[in-house]
Amino acid sequence: MLYFEHGIVDRVRMTTCPHCNRTDGQVKAGLRDGTQRYKCGHCNKRYVPEPRKRGLTAGVRQPPEVNRNAVVEVPPLPAQVPDPVPPDTAAKRRATIVEVAEQAGVSVSTISNFLNDKGRMSEATRARIRSAMADLRFTPNSLVKAIRRGRTHIIGVVTYGLFDLHSIQGHGILANMLSGINRGADSRSYNVLLYTGWPHRIRSSTGLDFLDGHIDGLIWVGPEIREPMLEYVAEAGLPAMMLLSRQIMPGVGYVDTDNIGGMLQIMAHLTSLGHKRIAYAGPTHARDFLDRLEGYTEGLRIAGLPLDPALVAADEKISINWYPTSYTPEYDAALDRWLALPNPPTAIVLSTDGWAEWMTGALAQRGVRVPEDMAVTGFDNNLSFDPQELGYTTVVQNFHEIGRLGTLCLANLIDGAPVESCRTILPAEIIVRASSTGTTEHR
Repeated sequence: MLYFEHGIVDRVRMTTCPHCNRTDGQVKAGLRDGTQRYKCGHCNKRYVPEPRKRGLTAGVRQPPEVNRNAVVEVPPLPAQVPDPVPPDTAAKRRATIVEVAEQAGVSVSTISNFLNDKGRMSEATRARIRSAMADLRFTPNSLVKAIRRGRTHIIGVVTYGLFDLHSIQGHGILANMLSGINRGADSRSYNVLLYTGWPHRIRSSTGLDFLDGHIDGLIWVGPEIREPMLEYVAEAGLPAMMLLSRQIMPGVGYVDTDNIGGMLQIMAHLTSLGHKRIAYAGPTHARDFLDRLEGYTEGLRIAGLPLDPALVAADEKISINWYPTSYTPEYDAALDRWLALPNPPTAIVLSTDGWAEWMTGALAQRGVRVPEDMAVTGFDNNLSFDPQELGYTTVVQNFHEIGRLGTLCLANLIDGAPVESCRTILPAEIIVRASSTGTTEHR
């Protein structure tokens, strides 16, 4: 039978209203304790139909006669039969607003008004509702309520390496960043929702996952030069912040370290030691790595040294290897090429501490000592990449502060602050260690 209501066609089973005995106009009215309920279109009463009697109806062929004397082999019972789960330990279902209304003896709309503090009702009615909610352990759906009000007080975070956090050496960067994000969120009464996976593996192809109402704003850690999803959500009006990048994207704020200034300090340190042939290796897929390359070239210019393209390994192949765990032979090839030059470098500048640690081992395999034969520098001050405690000359990034400040800026964007006020560059600091001089000092 077809029943039409509000333009919707619903095919229901043939059932009879026990109140008025009508069979037409019966529609489904939701579930109660897992059982389908119906509503009569004539008397407007809800009911649960009587279960159908099972068995053979008249005119149906009877089953063949069963030989009751046949011997049937019964498999043995298991040695131990587990005790049934006590009823009080079974998983409990959350109470619904309908059940609260029935227990309190009021309508569902009255419960809705109570939850939203609307309409008039006596104190006695309020007391009955509170008592019913307490008895049923009822809690309203806060997410639905928040979406209706336009605020969930949740911020989303997209970052690299969450799948591989347990296996990535040097994950102190991410841990410190998340610690700062959490501290900033807590200070502004926000919770944090982590989107799992590396950014380029996010399951959404358009960014719609970020616009479903769950989050009030988005933090993207270490975006690449082009992030279509981040651009999409910004154009849609979702407040967004980038961390570890200063690239200008309409409607998006950022917090980053002064990568150019940090690399200028590295170059000034090496040239002050008398190095004139300085090599560089690093990826180019993200703004912060491009800034480090710019700082390297600017440092050569300031020192009056020529830029030798033969000493630079920064291209698409190198970009694949932005983290040592994704190693491919391009770094090995660059090192062999440098050592084979008629005038090889005396110092190598790396874009991260991870690659500085790798380069030290690769030089040792070739009989080159650090720092006696070759100075090596890194970037980030990620001490987990220093297992032999050699001590790498590096640039400090305060990842905790980047995360904390980025979250506070995102909260300001959510509150309506202009995006220009939420773009910050933190100063960089060089630490000189044994990998370049054999001593440790702060600059």
